[in-house]
Amino acid sequence: MEDLIVFMTSFFIIFVVYLVIYFIKRKKKTLKDMKEFDILASRFHLNRKSMNENRLALIFVLINSLIISSVGTMCTMVETNAIWQLLIGFALLMALIIISYTIIGYILKKKEGIKNERKRNRK
Repeated sequence: MEDLIVFMTSFFIIFVVYLVIYFIKRKKKTLKDMKEFDILASRFHLNRKSMNENRLALIFVLINSLIISSVGTMCTMVETNAIWQLLIGFALLMALIIISYTIIGYILKKKEGIKNERKRNRK
């Protein structure tokens, strides 16, 4: 039960911090400069202009908050030396980042393909 409380509090704190950063970037109109967009566009050959930056940035806020809080909670659940906790945390962090951004990329690629197909059918 206490692990759930640790997860929820860390998720809430991290989510609020990321949300504040999101609103600052949105106000300054620098959402397009986020590295997540560059990674997805280059890895999955996506068109940057077809991406909805506001919606995707909010998804990134949610995903990043979930990743960080879940890795932190899982690392504190493992009762070993601090070095092993760091190694396990790093491995989990990299795995969750790769998995989540790959899923997002495949979803975006599929949506972009559907949009392109609709445009071709209209002509």
